Amino acid sequence: MKPLRFIAMLFVACFILSCNTDKTAKTDGGNTSTQKDKKSAARPNELTICLQPFDNFTEKEAAKVTKELEPALSKIFPDMKWHFEVLPNKPLPKEAYVKPLNRYRAHDLLKHLKTTKDKYILGLTHKDICYNIHGYENYGIRGLTPIGGNNSIISDYRGKGNVFIMVIAHEFLHGYSRAPHCKNPDCLMCDHQFRKGKPMKVYLCKEHEYIYKR
Repeated sequence: MKPLRFIAMLFVACFILSCNTDKTAKTDGGNTSTQKDKKSAARPNELTICLQPFDNFTEKEAAKVTKELEPALSKIFPDMKWHFEVLPNKPLPKEAYVKPLNRYRAHDLLKHLKTTKDKYILGLTHKDICYNIHGYENYGIRGLTPIGGNNSIISDYRGKGNVFIMVIAHEFLHGYSRAPHCKNPDCLMCDHQFRKGKPMKVYLCKEHEYIYKR
């Protein structure tokens, strides 16, 4: 009976460990996925990106963004076929407004970006947006994206032109490729706190090379 009891106990132990591993893998706290998980993630060969302009960010401006964003993304995903849809402009939600700072809470804006499994949605605004980060409440930011999510909110209040396009690409990789920040000032995914004034460009460091392989 002892050998059978040992086998039974071993089976229970293995079962408990396997359940715990599954829970860890599914937890999306931002950086829980491993590099191996990212490399093995299969991606389709085409993707539709929807652009949701808010407030005074016009549909015409959003259409211009698609023409500038596609070449940047194609440098990272050369085999990807992109489809873009500009959604009807809609007002910014009043509940997201922080009156004393004249900013909008990015987390609340994300709630107004309806997502689907086969599309990625980018919310665009000229207004200043904020988030509780770096020990500050309603800290001004350029964009916000849930790691592994399929929606982002980006503002050009703190950077226009090519800077805005690079921020959009940066945020997109947070969601689509589950890319975390790094400290390499030359990398597109560098945390703004470590960029040291260097301009953003389409370049990925060794830590993020897995993105090229999708």
